Amino acid sequence: MNSLVSHLPPSEQVFARADRVIGRWYGHPGGSGAESRLAVLDAALLEAKAVLADLHAAGEPASDLEIGKHLGVLVKAFPNRGSADRETYGGVLLLEVIAEQPSVSDVEAACRKLWRNLDFVPSIAEVLKAVAAAKIDRERTTRSVASIVNEDRDRLVMRVEEEKKLRQEKEANRLLQLEQDRKRREEDFW
Repeated sequence: MNSLVSHLPPSEQVFARADRVIGRWYGHPGGSGAESRLAVLDAALLEAKAVLADLHAAGEPASDLEIGKHLGVLVKAFPNRGSADRETYGGVLLLEVIAEQPSVSDVEAACRKLWRNLDFVPSIAEVLKAVAAAKIDRERTTRSVASIVNEDRDRLVMRVEEEKKLRQEKEANRLLQLEQDRKRREEDFW
């Protein structure tokens, strides 16, 4: 793991690694043929499989305690809330978020987004929207990496075979044309 990723919190590290895998796949600078893309994919396949396993683990439902810890930090991150209000707000917030059955990754990402972007304590609705958005992002990233590991590779293997067959057909046609040209020249000569 490179130094740009290792300074991130653990749940963000897996997404940084996923972004790197996705970027290498969809933005690879290699040749345009399927064989070139397949070579890029094979080089990234081991990392992609590990990232996919980590993404699946990141999607496991969080325990009530894990959710409570993250929400507690979120509430305390905003000093402009009275302690009585904080207790009531925190209790209702905890119940609402637990009802959504998010993963730890979803709650962590939502809390980070909220305390990085808001000046005041978020409403319960804002927290729930942030958790839902984090879940959507995690699921989208998981699907992208899974498509690299599975569907795209299978499709590319077929394209490599098709390109190979097309090259063989072109070569056979070229040789046939050369043979026909040679015969015409012989007939014209005699």
